[in-house]
Amino acid sequence: MKALRTLGLLLVAAVLVVVAAYAAFGVILYSFDQATYTANTTAVYDYDEVLTTAESSGYAVERVDSVGFHPDGVTALDAALGDDYEVTRVVFHHESGVELHLTVADGDRTELVVYGREYTPVDSDRLPPAWLTDRLQLALGVDRATAEGYVDELRSRAADGETPQTYADERLRLAPVYAAFEAEGSPIVRTSGDGQGGVVYQYTTDGADAGELWFVVGRAELTDRDGRWTYVLNVDRAGTIGVTVHGPPGAERAEGDLRESIRDRFAALGIPPDAAADLTFEYDGSVW
Repeated sequence: MKALRTLGLLLVAAVLVVVAAYAAFGVILYSFDQATYTANTTAVYDYDEVLTTAESSGYAVERVDSVGFHPDGVTALDAALGDDYEVTRVVFHHESGVELHLTVADGDRTELVVYGREYTPVDSDRLPPAWLTDRLQLALGVDRATAEGYVDELRSRAADGETPQTYADERLRLAPVYAAFEAEGSPIVRTSGDGQGGVVYQYTTDGADAGELWFVVGRAELTDRDGRWTYVLNVDRAGTIGVTVHGPPGAERAEGDLRESIRDRFAALGIPPDAAADLTFEYDGSVW
């Protein structure tokens, strides 16, 4: 009888432990739960002044790093994109539709990949060896034999039915590539729209795609807390802005009130307040 009573007490204790664990887990989930409004817009503003004002106004300011590097000696890009921009990728377009992508990798290495249109696979017989060799010499600053060695590696991967991809031991050289593209004419400039700093220079020759330069410009996340609401503004040198507003789980606000609170923050930071009129908010009442 005593043994049965002991067993019963152990079972009750085990159940209580499980219930307590679930309760604790529920508390943790609730503590991380939140309602979220998101939107983005663009404006012309002084990025450095906005960050300085945010810091002096009590915002938490986090400058966001990139995976690229800042090349030396391209003063035109320093003037256009800021002296903290980083290059992340160069793309060359061949008239056949083949694309050569050179992407900044770890250390000083460069990833080399060849795609067809819209990233479709490429057969080895579609790889233009002379064209690839010329572009690799330009972009990597290597001699012809070294460039041809990389092309052989790409063709070997394609012949095996794999994506033509390899790594070069040299870092991408932006200055000669930029000069070659600029000789073809001025680029079309595209930006991302959420404060993440993405900028692409797209070049054409006689109406056909010639190549692209991919950059990340200076970007930062500015956080301001007001009671149970948190305002996060992602800003960058390209003038794009991402807005995220967090509140208690399930909390909702009138869009006019929300827009006015963002307008006030824009005005205080030096961002044209009228940019808030272009915000279209998406609402999510819970992260779960």
